[in-house]
Amino acid sequence: MNRSLLGKVRELNRQLANRDEQVGELTAAQEIAKLEAERHSALVTSLRQRISDFESQHSGLEVTAGRAQQQIASLQQEYDDAQQLILQLKAQIT
Repeated sequence: MNRSLLGKVRELNRQLANRDEQVGELTAAQEIAKLEAERHSALVTSLRQRISDFESQHSGLEVTAGRAQQQIASLQQEYDDAQQLILQLKAQIT
């Protein structure tokens, strides 16, 4: 009877050791997953900031492009006016 109990105790101790090993492995896997999640979170935050920066830059470029278009239109009008004046002066000369 004692042998039977000792065998059961040994078996239970072996099972506990196996479970302790499994708990250790799962704890290590959990820590790795946590570190990966933190890394991914930092990457997402960084990418969001870059997107925000690009959006701001895009807005600035749109404003600059609008101003450039206005300046082009103004210069085109000045050119057309100068051409008209040249034609008028030539007509007066001849």
